[in-house]
Amino acid sequence: MVAEPAVDLLERAKSGDVEAFQSLFDIWGDLMTKTAWVLTGDRVQAERAVADAFAAAWAALPSLHSRRPFRSFLLSFLDPEQAPAALPEAPTAAAIGASGDRRIGALRYAAGMTAGEIAAATGSRVPGVLRAIRALAKQVGPDGARSLAVEAKGIEASDPVFDAIEARLRRAPVHERGRRIRMAPAEAFEVLVDPASVATWVSGPRRLRPSGRLRLGTRLTGPGRLGGRRTRDETVVTLALAGEALAWTTGSRPRFLPGAIEFRWSLRLESAPDGTDLVHRLDGVAFPPGPVGIALRRSFRKAEPELLRDMQRGLETLGTALEGRAQRLRHRDL
Repeated sequence: MVAEPAVDLLERAKSGDVEAFQSLFDIWGDLMTKTAWVLTGDRVQAERAVADAFAAAWAALPSLHSRRPFRSFLLSFLDPEQAPAALPEAPTAAAIGASGDRRIGALRYAAGMTAGEIAAATGSRVPGVLRAIRALAKQVGPDGARSLAVEAKGIEASDPVFDAIEARLRRAPVHERGRRIRMAPAEAFEVLVDPASVATWVSGPRRLRPSGRLRLGTRLTGPGRLGGRRTRDETVVTLALAGEALAWTTGSRPRFLPGAIEFRWSLRLESAPDGTDLVHRLDGVAFPPGPVGIALRRSFRKAEPELLRDMQRGLETLGTALEGRAQRLRHRDL
């Protein structure tokens, strides 16, 4: 049997995998802490800012499009308002005046970002960022910039910071629908990952052709429709927790447009007194940057009412199919 392709850490974190998100913290925590230290001039404040940034990033991850760089997305959550008026523990940074300039200085000197990356992280225009960088270079001078970069190298993230972050991880779905089914979560999950059931929970049902048991990395393709446009849909399973949850991302690419909307879906199985609460969620919708993203956003808004109706109908169909299939399997095993 051919092994399924791996799903990267970022896509898994977008689907709610906390362990994958911790791995992202292990990768990016030092850079974030260095940048926050330059921004605040205080280790305690820097760690607080990093915890706030990662918690906010977790909530927003489902809306992060795969074409947007994660670094600029993550650094965009460092709050310049937390920077104090004076920076006594970082003398080279004290020459950076207003909080907005300090933020650009931190992203430039500690994170090593280009003007374009800084513009993406701060929501600014590139020419304005370039002017600010030139002004900052005059303020701190080449020796100050080098010294600041050297000082920041000694700043690292600490493990207790993620412990604080993990306790704050919250995420609100874009839309949610629920249905109770008369079967245990473990039993429902086993039926759900059977490829014969896929037609009830993935869009474009009768045209998708999975092979083998659904698991992390399983990929499905097929035609779809969005706001009156035909689409080419590519789906990948991004989370598979036995007896608990399945999550998947569907990239929906309308004909004649070069970009795709990314829908992040999940099915949660929550134990109930007389069975299982099946919760179907649209956890996030992500649009590519630029004019294509604007056009796709319009298509989504046009299709959203129908999408909500499809979610409810699909969940009802899924619940009935799960119960019926489980009953048939039990009869077969007798």
